[in-house]
Amino acid sequence: MSSVVWFRADLRADDNGALAAARAAGGPVTGLFLVAAAQWRRHAWGPRRQLFVWPHALARRQPLAALGIPRGI
Repeated sequence: MSSVVWFRADLRADDNGALAAARAAGGPVTGLFLVAAAQWRRHAWGPRRQLFVWPHALARRQPLAALGIPRGI
């Protein structure tokens, strides 16, 4: 069985309950981060917050790779 972990607001690779559960289930895990402008607007994520979040989302590549999760962001 494979799992997908959707990184929305919690971008942590360590101490992330959803990621830990997916890894414990066995099988491949894919990390997913979506740029969803409409959702960001709905939750009042202005341009500054978006610019803050994007590099942090990209920075997830390295910690996820260390856990054996391939580059997917």
